[in-house]
Amino acid sequence: MKKHVTILLILALILVAGYFGVARYYETGFPFGTWINGHYVTGLSVSQVNEMLLEETPVWDFHLRFPEGEEVLTAEGMDLGFDYRKQLTNLEQMNREPLFWGRNLLFPEKYMVTPEISFDEEALREKFLSLPQVQDDMANREKEVTISRGLHGYELEDPHLHLLKTEEAFARICESIGSGASGLDLTDDDLYEDLPYSDEELERLALFEKLDDFQNTGIIYDMGDALVTLDGAITADFVNLNDEGGILLGANGKPVLDESAVEAFVDHLCEEYDTLGKERIFTATDGEVVTIEGGTYGNQLDAKAEKKYLIDALKQGIRETHIPTYKQQAFVRGKQDILDSYIEIDLTDQMMYLYLEGEKKIETPIVTGNLARKNDTPAGVDYIYYKQKNRTLRGPNYTSFVYYWMAIIRHIGIHDATWRKEFGGDIYKTQGSHGCINTPKETMAELYDMVDVGFPVVLFY
Repeated sequence: MKKHVTILLILALILVAGYFGVARYYETGFPFGTWINGHYVTGLSVSQVNEMLLEETPVWDFHLRFPEGEEVLTAEGMDLGFDYRKQLTNLEQMNREPLFWGRNLLFPEKYMVTPEISFDEEALREKFLSLPQVQDDMANREKEVTISRGLHGYELEDPHLHLLKTEEAFARICESIGSGASGLDLTDDDLYEDLPYSDEELERLALFEKLDDFQNTGIIYDMGDALVTLDGAITADFVNLNDEGGILLGANGKPVLDESAVEAFVDHLCEEYDTLGKERIFTATDGEVVTIEGGTYGNQLDAKAEKKYLIDALKQGIRETHIPTYKQQAFVRGKQDILDSYIEIDLTDQMMYLYLEGEKKIETPIVTGNLARKNDTPAGVDYIYYKQKNRTLRGPNYTSFVYYWMAIIRHIGIHDATWRKEFGGDIYKTQGSHGCINTPKETMAELYDMVDVGFPVVLFY
């Protein structure tokens, strides 16, 4: 029994000595069972752990979000530094209980620490002030409110609005970088301010308000296949200028209308949208592309009426969508006045076609003006200006009764020719008509009911 007791005492002394030995070992480092930022640091010193954490700490660029977009403050040149020693020292001192290391066998200590961040504030300031958005705002503080003539009419440049408070923004950036953030949103309204206006600038603002009301007329020309909005791009030309090139104001303090400029605009509108008599490019049924000149078909604006309308409307402040007055209006208004409904007469191939909404409804041979007798049917783009049934046609040395008559230009028209037994081919060269388009009666009866007065007729050789 004495022998066993002696052995047990010896073992107990060894265990106690070992326990105190381990406690002695950890007196100068982190105690047993300590984890920091995922690293096992038992026995390591503050400096050693600091170096370990620094090795895995990335140096990051700082992202700034402005209303105009994003900019980056690069870490390069800012002398960005990190130091974990303060928090590590606090942890080490807080856990300086080496005799209780055995407790950590069952309950390991795990900690997360963040570094103290240092940087060169002047270098950071220089980077921040060199950013394009900051440069623009700083430059705008030195500018004045101005009115200029641009592509969209008279425009106001007001550099005093929504300017960045650079010092407040920079203070927030320093605070954010110091806290370890990787970016900062600089779109908050409280970081921006509007500068006060001088008396001269207030006068310019008042003038622009009148100019803007003048040039945004609210008048829209409906040209059929397009809308022409009378906005600043057009109406800025309507502003009367004084001898010095400044805005001429009337007794009511508003810009004076330059009526000659309004008339010039109407002339330009006519030139652009009048189609009567203009050259046309036409794709025939056989695929041939032909150029056709002249004819009676087309749109023609009433320039005189439109000049009066527009001057009066601008003076009265009328705001509306306006369909112009025409001297002659085609079957379709607009630059493209022949769409997918028309009569096509191929004078060379002696064929006539009717298209309605792009679908060919009629295809027939015809006989046109006698070439040998100089009775050529004139090429051009015309239209049906008159229709009549059971008409007697009269001319020098002839009288002809027709069941269907559709006049297209002067005395020339499309009609049936019951006296003919054949159509097409080369008949027109020596046995042609006096200029009219002779058509089989049964086809003419069908055609007559399918088209109205105003319908376009395209004739070409």
